[in-house]
Order: sequence, then C-alpha cells, then structure tokens
Amino acid sequence: MTIYHPDLEARAKAIRANLAHIADKLRQLGAAVSVMEMPGPITHTITMMVTTRGRHYEAVAAELEQFAVRSGGTVRRADPADIAAGDPDRECLAALSHTVARRRAA
Repeated sequence: MTIYHPDLEARAKAIRANLAHIADKLRQLGAAVSVMEMPGPITHTITMMVTTRGRHYEAVAAELEQFAVRSGGTVRRADPADIAAGDPDRECLAALSHTVARRRAA
C-alpha cells in the first residue's frame, strides 16, 4: 500500500521514528532487525527486515502486522516451513514496508 503525503520527507521521518519503537520491542522478543531506506524525488520506501527463530516467529509477525495496520505499511511473511526446510537454525524472515509518495497540490 502506498501512503500519499504532500511532505515526503516529514512523513518518512515520522515512520522512521515509529519504527525505532517497534524495532526495540521486536529485539526484546529475540529478533534481529535491520532497516533499509530508498529515498527518491517522488517516492521514499522504508523497509524493516526482521529475522527470528521459529518459536518466536508468530509473536514477531503479529507485532509487525499490528503496527502495519496502524501505520499504513505492508507486511510480507516468509513461509516458516520453507525456511525451516533449508535452515537448521529455523530462522524465519518477515518484512514491514512503507512507501510514501509525494502528493502534488491540485
């Protein structure tokens, strides 16, 4: 889902601030968190990648999905069975992505 906003930089800054809070909570659940940004003149995408052990995956994914509902983001979840089949550590991945597009005045 794309978030349209007239001030691209201000909205991206607000999303980053909110992501810092959710990242701290996810780290307390045992997840590894990284954030990637792709700024541009028309769109700005912020993606938070979360890796966690299989037994914590559902709790971490639920936190991401709750935050996405509140913030207008999109959660993409890896299938834990697919990851576990090739990963002896049973690490699972989920990503929370926000794309902000500049809305021009009419």
